[in-house]
Amino acid sequence: MEVIDVTNTTEALISLSEAANYLPRKGNGKKISVQSLERWIRDGSKGVFLEGARIGNTYYTTKEAIQRFNVRCMNAASQRQAVPTLQAPTPVVTAAAKLARRELAKVGWGSTPQAQTESRKPPVDPIHD
Repeated sequence: MEVIDVTNTTEALISLSEAANYLPRKGNGKKISVQSLERWIRDGSKGVFLEGARIGNTYYTTKEAIQRFNVRCMNAASQRQAVPTLQAPTPVVTAAAKLARRELAKVGWGSTPQAQTESRKPPVDPIHD
């Protein structure tokens, strides 16, 4: 939690209900809720915390803290890497896989689990068995 030092700040403290007025409205036209602002102070949002102070049961923040939070959120979002997507095998890869299966079959490595297990068994020793 990022705490604002209320005894040593040049920034004016504002209540979270005031702070909600400084933020753009959501896509549905509603303001950001005070509960969301409290959660951003307490728990953060994707690892980024809103600076705030709790005096009694009331949370406070500053306009400048909201701006810093916004900048840190934007930086964090731009640093996240996209999840790689799986792509279908290309015809060249598919052809290479077919060739490899044929070569393995030639040396006794079958395509079924039973054939694979049998091909890995050691040869029978008629003298000692």
